[in-house]
Amino acid sequence: MVESCDASLLLDSTEESMSEQTARRNFGLRNFKYVTTIKDLLEEEFPNTVSCADIIALSAKDGAALLGGPKFDMKTGRRDSKVSFLKILNVDKR
Repeated sequence: MVESCDASLLLDSTEESMSEQTARRNFGLRNFKYVTTIKDLLEEEFPNTVSCADIIALSAKDGAALLGGPKFDMKTGRRDSKVSFLKILNVDKR
């Protein structure tokens, strides 16, 4: 289980830390650039207000609803992480 919904998945690898994007469990996730594009556009209208974590959560919620899944309200206010949790993701919890 990931520590929290904090967009740590979007962090790129550094010399000190490998990105969660390289985790086996995240193999099918692609096109992170779209979150950055959405974030940049929202920043123009609402500076320092919208987090990438909220963009991911709301996109998943709305995408599920568009495909016939449940519709529900979701609170916003998540903060973007500065830390990757790759080690936690790669632990086999079977």
